[in-house]
Amino acid sequence: MKYGFPCSRWARHMSAVPKGLLRYWVLELLRQRPRSGSEIVREIAEQTNGCWIPRPGSIYPLLSALTREGLAEISEAEGGMKRYILTSKGRQFLKELRELKKQFEDKKRLLMPLFFTILSELPENEARKIREAVHRLFCSLIDARRRLEADFSKRAADRMVQILEEASKKLEKLAEHVEG
Repeated sequence: MKYGFPCSRWARHMSAVPKGLLRYWVLELLRQRPRSGSEIVREIAEQTNGCWIPRPGSIYPLLSALTREGLAEISEAEGGMKRYILTSKGRQFLKELRELKKQFEDKKRLLMPLFFTILSELPENEARKIREAVHRLFCSLIDARRRLEADFSKRAADRMVQILEEASKKLEKLAEHVEG
C-alpha cells in the first residue's frame, strides 16, 4: 500500500502504539459486526491508510483474551473461518471505554505527534505558534467528529471531507515549495 504519507515507513515500524488502543479498536470493530482476525487486520490497515497493520501475533492472542474475559465470543464459523462477536458484557465494557475517551477528549489532552511537540530547529516563537495551531486543529477535528457522530448529516460529513482535502493539498504544496 502506498498512500504518500511522509512518515508511513517510519510509522509502520514504530512499536509505539498506545497501550490499549488495539483492544479498544477491536472492540469497536466487533460492535459493528462479527469479524475474523484477518478481517480485523485488514480493516485497521484500511482505516489507517496502511500506516498501522497489526500483526496476527497481536490480534489472535487479543481475541483469545477477549473471549476468556467474556467480552467476545466465537460466532458460527462460516466456511471454516472463526468470527468473533461482542457479548453484552463486551458492549457494556466498550460503553465505559467510550466514556473514558470522551472525558480524555473533553480535557483536550491530545497526544500530538512528536514532530509537532519538539520543534527544536525553529525559533521558539515560531515553534510555539505551530504547536498552538496544531493543537487547535486536533481539538477542532475531535469536536467535529463528536458532533457528526451525535447528529450525522451527509452534507456536514461531505463538507468536512472537502475542508480536510483542501487543507491537505495546501500543506502538501507548501512542503513541495519548501523542499524545492
